[in-house]
Amino acid sequence: MKLINNIKFNSTVYGCLDGADAFAVGALAEGHNALIYLARDDKRLEQMAQGLAFCCPEIGLISLPAWDCLPYDRVSPHSAIISKRVEALTQLASRKKLHGDRPCIVLTTVNSWLQRLPTESYFTKSNLVLSPGMEISQENIAEFLTRNGFLRTQSVREYGEFAIRGGIMDIFAASDDDPVRLDFFGDEIDTMRRFEPLSQLSHDVADYLVIRPASEYMLDDASISRFRQSYLALFGGKASKDPLYEAVSAGQTYPGLEHWLCLFHEELSSLSDWLKGWHVICDADAHAAGLARLSQIDEFYQARAGSVPEGETPYRPVHPERMYQTETDLEALKQDKLTGTLSSFAAHQKEEVDIGARAGQIFSAARSDGKSPSAAAAEAISKDIKTCPVLITASTQGALERVCALIGQHLARPPRIITTALEITAEGIYGTVWSLENGFHAPHLIVITEQDIFGSRIGRPQGHRRRAEDFLREVSSLEQGDLVVHVEHGIGRYEGLETISSDGTEHDCLHLSYAGGDRLYLPVENIDMLSRYGQDASDVILDRLGGAGWQARKARIKGR
Repeated sequence: MKLINNIKFNSTVYGCLDGADAFAVGALAEGHNALIYLARDDKRLEQMAQGLAFCCPEIGLISLPAWDCLPYDRVSPHSAIISKRVEALTQLASRKKLHGDRPCIVLTTVNSWLQRLPTESYFTKSNLVLSPGMEISQENIAEFLTRNGFLRTQSVREYGEFAIRGGIMDIFAASDDDPVRLDFFGDEIDTMRRFEPLSQLSHDVADYLVIRPASEYMLDDASISRFRQSYLALFGGKASKDPLYEAVSAGQTYPGLEHWLCLFHEELSSLSDWLKGWHVICDADAHAAGLARLSQIDEFYQARAGSVPEGETPYRPVHPERMYQTETDLEALKQDKLTGTLSSFAAHQKEEVDIGARAGQIFSAARSDGKSPSAAAAEAISKDIKTCPVLITASTQGALERVCALIGQHLARPPRIITTALEITAEGIYGTVWSLENGFHAPHLIVITEQDIFGSRIGRPQGHRRRAEDFLREVSSLEQGDLVVHVEHGIGRYEGLETISSDGTEHDCLHLSYAGGDRLYLPVENIDMLSRYGQDASDVILDRLGGAGWQARKARIKGR
């Protein structure tokens, strides 16, 4: 079922409340075949992606997130973000093969749109496809991986890493998939299997492996030479002593290297250049978010371009216009006839496009007649289904089942749980997992959320607790002597797994040692309180249980 039919592109589309806006964007994509959705932030991007997956599952979606670090930062974007960006940009670079004749929507944020990109040729010429039976040496693959930003390690655990052990080669080529283990017979790939990065155990057979660049820059001879010349031309001969310059000259990565991306490429492009002629639909307040981002970029640039405190590693930023689009570009996007905006307000004039979504009823408020919220919601639903379908949403599958059970007690038949809007017919009551805060009434559909009924989400908080079946797998990834960080007690050493008896009950615990001979036995179900210490352990000093050192370091970090 469709909430609305195909709509013509207009400067503003009204009546687009949260949830209903996904139906509007889907209808626009079907009418124009190629569309860019510009979200004001990452949260809105995730909401739209989830909404479109439910409303328009037949439409192809490509999500392009922004770097998850500040402008001119001393750290690089997270490897998972880089992986998603490389995957999306590679698809767009070969977009003629994207989704056949299906409509396509590129989901991105204002921050991502402002970032300059390598040219399309960078992504089309930097792919390698491996398959069983293929004749290729490990050395040639390793050279390709190193040139494309992969890091050689002893064991592969994160995206962008590879390892070689005799005739075995492990490659982590995409963060959305498990890494792949290649078994060689001479220079021939004999078998390929995926494996768990934590346990290192193989499972499914892999028919092929597509290797794309691990980052948006390369460290090949041409790129290194280009960087060296550009860096010295911008900052003078004294910059040759900078740790950044020395690392790149040696062909090594450096924290935050992406913030000098323009120095590795002959030129940078933009998403506007990549997708010329595509319609753009902007989130409400997207333009204001773009202006705020540009102001932040300039502020951070000015701070970095100032004098360097004595003893601190120099940071030489490139000018914002070389790394980001400008306010002129942002204004041109706003004025472009191919650009539209979503609005949650109702249209003022008849000729304006309005999909007709309006705020729905709230049942969680106290009622004078003594009815429970679920009974009140069921009463309203019984009336509403005479005119159009009703959809109940919840944030998790468990919460949805509980909501439907409570509502179903007061209905002739319980809601039918579905996964996409295509399963909705002209009448009936349905339920689906969709993280909407508030529902809406539209001409052809009424949506009621768990928060509309109960005032808050009733699902159990997910937190960072891991499933019980993950405990032993994560423990098995630790080796005796490994350094770990406890969120409350700081740096300790893992000594092994022991069974401790307490109050007549046995518990599997991780034995951790600390400075001064202190010991801590951590139940395996609390392993989410630990993280692996990621630095060279040769000169690390362990913390003392109950000591003030770790708490002081945490306080300093939070105060930065």
